Amino acid sequence: MEKSTYKAQDIATCQFCDGIGKSKCLHCNITLCDGCQNNFHRKIRSSGEHKVIDLKELYTVDGNEVARIIDIINIECANHKSDKKAVVFCRGCKIFVCFKCFLQEHKSHDAAEIKDVYREKKHFLEQQYLAVEQDLHIFSTNRHQLEKMKKERDSQLEDVRMKIEQKRDAMTSKIEKHATELVEEANKMWEPQEVILTKQQKKNTEIEIDLSQRKEVIENALLSQTALSIFTASDEIHAKEPLPKNQDDPVYFNQMMWTENKPIYADIAMGLVVKIPELKTTKTLTSDVKGIVRLDYFNNEMRVLFCPDKQCLKTFTIQDGLMSSEMLIQNVKVLGVTHFNNNKLLISSVGSSKIEIVHIDGNIETFTSIPPFYIRGIYTTEKNVMIGFMDKGTPLQLTEDSRRGIMILDMKGTLMRMVEYDVDNKRLFSVPAVIKSNINGDICVVDTIHFFYKGRVVVLGAWGNLKWIYNGHPSINGCNETSTFTPSDIATTTTGFVLVTDFKNDTIHVLSINGDFLSHFSEKDVVARPLSLYIDNEDNILIGCSGSDEGLAKLHVATFLQ
Repeated sequence: MEKSTYKAQDIATCQFCDGIGKSKCLHCNITLCDGCQNNFHRKIRSSGEHKVIDLKELYTVDGNEVARIIDIINIECANHKSDKKAVVFCRGCKIFVCFKCFLQEHKSHDAAEIKDVYREKKHFLEQQYLAVEQDLHIFSTNRHQLEKMKKERDSQLEDVRMKIEQKRDAMTSKIEKHATELVEEANKMWEPQEVILTKQQKKNTEIEIDLSQRKEVIENALLSQTALSIFTASDEIHAKEPLPKNQDDPVYFNQMMWTENKPIYADIAMGLVVKIPELKTTKTLTSDVKGIVRLDYFNNEMRVLFCPDKQCLKTFTIQDGLMSSEMLIQNVKVLGVTHFNNNKLLISSVGSSKIEIVHIDGNIETFTSIPPFYIRGIYTTEKNVMIGFMDKGTPLQLTEDSRRGIMILDMKGTLMRMVEYDVDNKRLFSVPAVIKSNINGDICVVDTIHFFYKGRVVVLGAWGNLKWIYNGHPSINGCNETSTFTPSDIATTTTGFVLVTDFKNDTIHVLSINGDFLSHFSEKDVVARPLSLYIDNEDNILIGCSGSDEGLAKLHVATFLQ
């Protein structure tokens, strides 16, 4: 609100002598020069009780307040009009009445002197002004943020469209149809989010207009010299809905990107449009062990973890935000663990050629054995058991005769095929430590290639053909030669994403089904030293970590932002 609307160039004339007016008597409603104020106005009866103020102060906040206080005496009785002046305001009837009407009709009503009610209503308007001004700032800020967000998302959409169209123009007519379909897919991904964003913008704009109108009503009343304006504005503001509340939860929108396919995907050479996933932790639990190297499950309620410092396999449950565990088997050095049939596990152990079945009661029996090889990683699908194997000896001291690869067995343990080399007869693996499968049936392997956990992710097709290799991302791990990529576990989602732990970098890498780096989850103070991953039937992501030298391991539950 402006403090004053008085301007120096607005020259007022004395109403006694036509000289330059310097002040005004609010009771007489006349403008006076200094001489007439001293010589004439002071001689008027009762002028000593009149309020005379400098013209420069006339339209200030204080001047307006003085004018309104004096104006109160001019308010007419609702019944007698100009015959009588009102002295009381009846709150129940919402009218001004003279003393006689008060005694006759309104004595038992909720009524008070006009000055008292005036002060109450003025205080209400002042408080509403502050609240409106504060909320108006918030919603104006929200509008700018929403506009910025929409521009960014529109820019991303335009970037995706441009890359797709550039790629399409450089290729033959054979893939023209697929290019068009990808543009449509990008639009379909964005359209539902755009609807939400547009709706939020419209709502914010409506609220902003409402708040601006309230502010204008209050400003006009507080700048007015008419006491009735305070009553009218107060009633008008009272009649409106309560002040709208700011949006508590921010609106989340998926980003998207276009990814170019590897050469082997010639049949879909225009690439893919994918939403960029983002992870957040929903809860963090403290275990009773120092490290959670492997995670898997017996059933939806009972999970299992392997703890290397106690050399044991434990079952655990999560209820009411608490984690409780029980010993399953002891004195075992587990390398791989996977769910098998109904409420059973298959495990592989250090320096062993055997795959063992673990029952929910802790009993153990042999499933199969593959001498002379040692078993590393192990994983089951609906039809197959996949195992990573190596010959006996030091794991990372390979020779030309070393044997490292993947065996695929049926559910009875019979060997179906082995994969050791690519089409150019190059060795695929150093130490196939962890194995998982994705929605395409691809075989996803964490391959340890150097001491101190340095490794990579190797992905094969269902029949063993090499699809892609991931060596970490330069922004996190540096270049390939000096990479610090330390994968220890891998998990795949029902939407095709591949998640990989990066132990030494306190990071979860999120890859597309084609091996493109999409995003990473790196909250060092929250998820530190991640070792193991498991995704349950509700797409909750369990992240098992290593504890500090003296601390216990954390188990984090995370999910994708939607």
